[in-house]
Amino acid sequence: MKKFFAILSFAAALTCAFGSDIDDFKAYDCGKSLSWFFNMRSQSTRSDAGKLEEKILDALRESQVSDEAFRLACKVLKPIASSDSIEVLAKFLDSDIRATAACDVLIGIDDSDVDEVLAESLKSAKGKAAIEIVFALGARGNDDSVPALAEAAESSDKDLSLCAVAALSRIKDSAAFDALKKIASKDDYRKTAAVQGLCARAAELVREGDRYGAAELLKSVPEDYSESIWIRGELAGDGKTEYLDSIIISGGKNAKYAARAMSGVRAFEKSGLIISKFDSMDDSSKIMAIASFMNAGDVRFWPTIVKCLDAKDKNLKSEAIYAARFICADEASLSKIYSIFKGGEEPFASLARDVCLENASLAMPKILRDAELKGDRTAQEILILRGDTEARDRLWKEFFGDSTNPAAAKLLENTITYGELGAFASKFKEVKDQKLRGEMAKIIIKKLAKSKDNGFIRSAAPQILEGNLSKDTPEYQLIASKLKLK
Repeated sequence: MKKFFAILSFAAALTCAFGSDIDDFKAYDCGKSLSWFFNMRSQSTRSDAGKLEEKILDALRESQVSDEAFRLACKVLKPIASSDSIEVLAKFLDSDIRATAACDVLIGIDDSDVDEVLAESLKSAKGKAAIEIVFALGARGNDDSVPALAEAAESSDKDLSLCAVAALSRIKDSAAFDALKKIASKDDYRKTAAVQGLCARAAELVREGDRYGAAELLKSVPEDYSESIWIRGELAGDGKTEYLDSIIISGGKNAKYAARAMSGVRAFEKSGLIISKFDSMDDSSKIMAIASFMNAGDVRFWPTIVKCLDAKDKNLKSEAIYAARFICADEASLSKIYSIFKGGEEPFASLARDVCLENASLAMPKILRDAELKGDRTAQEILILRGDTEARDRLWKEFFGDSTNPAAAKLLENTITYGELGAFASKFKEVKDQKLRGEMAKIIIKKLAKSKDNGFIRSAAPQILEGNLSKDTPEYQLIASKLKLK
């Protein structure tokens, strides 16, 4: 019996606390305690959340709550609202202040009555409230909303009509598309929004495999509308490359869209048209074409591009040099690019350096080795940075064989990696020349200092030097001093 009364007492306590939260909700205004809100949010996660919804709806029916209390109550209602909330919230749909919160709840209620209530409210709502209702109808995406949205799209309120067009674009129904086609045909301020909606849906249909449906929608879209270029290319089937290339060749605003649409599909065998027209194209179109050639990764495109290395247009020349990183295997062209790098004129020199470092053809290392044999330190450095172990070994041999060679010391400093520092430091056990040992210490200091990471330096330096250099040597003391090792 005692246990029974304890349960009753506990339930009564909960009821009182809940009642207190409702009272605080009714009386709430900005600046007061929000404990009621957080208590209700906690209650909304429980299995009996329906009772909480009922209490909040009763309060909204009976009391005049503040705008902020209404907004917060809607936050509580949103995850638990049922069809019971529709009628109560509908009363607030004509309020510019409260319509947003009310619609946020209504959007998530799985009941067709919501669409009916929203559509009915839209007939009398104005301003921000009307726009919020339109957004809610669009978000729900039910075809029953099309008549109300189509009517709103004809409103004299430009903001409302544009929002209605956007909402129609979200509804996947033939009636919605017919409404968009009608709007697009009127050629007024709504045309762009309508065309954009038709294009978005056409793109979805292409991805779903409905090419006929996509083609029907595009009949109401201008041929030169940029966002339709990719879709039209897909619908062209085997003629996709020729269609997109014709746009690139003609230049203009859509050339870049056509070039992007070629990504992943460019093939040398299907590019005869653009190759034949390349020399007569304007510089901007050539840049777009080169970008699509480069993405194909086919060296057979290079002879078409090569003349652009001498282009007067800075952007065209830059694009040609950049493309050589990926699709050039021609020794003469790569030699020219190496000369551009050595010439130092920016931005070309930096782009050319990247080509020398990253071009994967056999021609590039050959050019560099030939230059190295003639004493070209730059070529030697690029070879080492490319991972040429023979060039690295030649430099190390030169450095350790001549303590008075500052060029070799500088080059070694520029090319040695953190992973090689241990092997480099092990040479202390063999080198007796004090000047050379000093140069070795300086290289270690400079390399580690470039990291600018004190934690890394203090961890790496002892590991590099351990077993290679005694702490009582001048070199160790120099390194420890400069790198501030303990």
